[in-house]
Amino acid sequence: MCRVCLSGLGSSLCRAIAAALVSRQTEFRLVAASSGSLAGRVLNYYVPEASALMIHASVFDALKDANERSDVLIEFGEPSRVKCNAFAAIERGCAVIIGTTRVPATDLDVIAEAATRSGTPLLVAPNLSLTFAALQFAARTIAQWVPPPRIQDFAAVGTPAPLQTSEKLRHALADERSGALPPIESVRRVDGAYSKVSVEWDCLDEMLTFTHSATSPKAYVAGSLLAAQV
Repeated sequence: MCRVCLSGLGSSLCRAIAAALVSRQTEFRLVAASSGSLAGRVLNYYVPEASALMIHASVFDALKDANERSDVLIEFGEPSRVKCNAFAAIERGCAVIIGTTRVPATDLDVIAEAATRSGTPLLVAPNLSLTFAALQFAARTIAQWVPPPRIQDFAAVGTPAPLQTSEKLRHALADERSGALPPIESVRRVDGAYSKVSVEWDCLDEMLTFTHSATSPKAYVAGSLLAAQV
């Protein structure tokens, strides 16, 4: 049984994760929840299948008031809150999964240092989709044998560019010999996709393209739960 603290209940993604956790009660137990915008309310108002678990303003308060110890924090809260939330979990020996994007690199560095020092498991993954993980694995394999690719990301108008997913993929596909990073082209439009990332190799007389498209936040639920179990 994996006991979970979930942070960021203000987002539809986090509420989808909460519903999935509740539906798999033989494997998971949601024991603590936090959200700056929903603090003081109860979880089952937003996730009917869940219990009347109080939503706290911070992970520190959620963990302190929980009836059971949490094994893992799944963090999808505001970027400015991630460092404090992660520290609260690490201090209690609670593993940390950070799915929040746009967290300052300096914050991630100090979180990683604290986790290493305490021996606490830490995963920073701006894209927890299982199929995106498969795309990244395949792309890294192919990148060993062909010229550097071009990366494109697509999202709604107003979304920061590039997507953090694309930036992480870019570094994963850096040229092993020169260290050169493949270019990213960011396209902002409304095309029905929650987010979309393509990797394209334009080789002599042939072309190969991998595309990952997510149509809703639910695309990241299965990966989040798998990461919590691991």
